[in-house]
Amino acid sequence: MSRREFTPLTPTLSQGERRQRGFTLVEMVMVIVILGIASVALMDQFVNASKSYLIDEQLQTSTQLAQECAEHILATRRLQGYATAIATNCLALPAAYTTAGYARNATPGVEPAFCITSPCVQVDVVVTQGATERARVVFMLGSY
Repeated sequence: MSRREFTPLTPTLSQGERRQRGFTLVEMVMVIVILGIASVALMDQFVNASKSYLIDEQLQTSTQLAQECAEHILATRRLQGYATAIATNCLALPAAYTTAGYARNATPGVEPAFCITSPCVQVDVVVTQGATERARVVFMLGSY
């Protein structure tokens, strides 16, 4: 009986081909470093987006508070008359807004020269947060 040599189904690889089957430790470290740098850049974008969101929210809240005060003065004009409306200031803010540093004030100005037929006054509503003016609404209030 003659002996037959065993031949594997997959060909044997030479020494140079074996090294190409996986990643080296240096290559893996480089990938981790590159991913770390990219993730830092992305996190910076998320932080900037959250700061922008906060500023937008403060501006929107301030604008709504100024508009509410202007509408209150206009409603007072309709219901109680011009003289009462000029003396009216904004309603008191709820505690949640005062603790956040918001304040609002309505100031009637002088009567402009173009108010010939009936009295009118320019009203300036200002909303501040701390020392920063956040919103301003200016409108004319007339006696008609």
